[in-house]
Amino acid sequence: MKVTELDTKEVTVTVTRYILNEKVFDLEECPDWAQYAAVDEDGTAFFICIHPVLVYTGIGVQVLDRIVF
Repeated sequence: MKVTELDTKEVTVTVTRYILNEKVFDLEECPDWAQYAAVDEDGTAFFICIHPVLVYTGIGVQVLDRIVF
């Protein structure tokens, strides 16, 4: 038997995603110096005091010259 011969079932998955908007700067952990912010898919917020620079590395995108707390 091959994997392609297994029974299949259609399923619907609901996912909660965090949206990045100005409310991120109202979070308790947001420092006063934060000028930029990012929120990853699990809701972790990152605060940056200088303009981030995105660089494509061939594997993914990295943020250079950032200060994250």
